[in-house]
Amino acid sequence: MLSTTSAGGLSNARWPIFVATTCVNGYYIFPDSAKECLAEVLVEHPTHGAIACIAGGALSQDDSASHISIGFHDALIDGGFGRDLH
Repeated sequence: MLSTTSAGGLSNARWPIFVATTCVNGYYIFPDSAKECLAEVLVEHPTHGAIACIAGGALSQDDSASHISIGFHDALIDGGFGRDLH
């Protein structure tokens, strides 16, 4: 499992876009760096990590998170801009 602790050991050669639309992976509210969220740790990693993160900033609703994930994937991979998700 990827965590804020294990993210420091990443050795990826390419910088991915990290998508984790589940609860609190992007919870950046805490000002002290001892409580950085996974999204912060990945984006701020100086040599490895992620170029960008799309992550829940608090508790998230599964249905809403699913729509965001599907929409992002379609737009990025399949060119599905404007797809009706309902």
